[in-house]
Amino acid sequence: MEIIRSLTELPELNGSVATIGSFDGIHRGHQALIKTCITEAKSRDLPSVIITFHPHPQQLLRESDRQPIRLLSGIDERAYLIERYAPVDILLVLDFNMGFAGMSAVEFTTEVLEKALNVKHVVVGYDHRFGHQREGNAEWLTHRGEKHGYGVSVIGPINNEDQPVSSTLIRDHIQYDRLDLANAM
Repeated sequence: MEIIRSLTELPELNGSVATIGSFDGIHRGHQALIKTCITEAKSRDLPSVIITFHPHPQQLLRESDRQPIRLLSGIDERAYLIERYAPVDILLVLDFNMGFAGMSAVEFTTEVLEKALNVKHVVVGYDHRFGHQREGNAEWLTHRGEKHGYGVSVIGPINNEDQPVSSTLIRDHIQYDRLDLANAM
């Protein structure tokens, strides 16, 4: 796995398959995204790319009156867990700063997905939101892909005991000492 920390460091790609997310903790939902990304990439003979962010977007955007987010994994551990879990080709770690946070969904898809990665397919979770004020979502991205010549796979919720697996829920389980429930996710 090659770790790239800037769009300017990316090699020229003749296509790719990408998935996008914070990937905090590499839980079962994240694993489904990564597995689908790799499968789609192999079927097209293209490199698989995981796009993640550092620092975690909530660390920058969380309102000051709320308690700071407690991450399940830092960026180095995240990279280690991803590499251990699956043979992804590229881990793209983008610097999440206020300028990046101000990018619209159109700017993000144009600059990152279409120009830098030349995506042929994108894999996102059913609840994935992106762009300034979280304006982009899976449905929006699907329509964008149709117009610009790439496919989109939307992965539905991965449930554990009738609850969708999420990093937030895992953090809550850990905070309240429900480690068996956190580990199951």
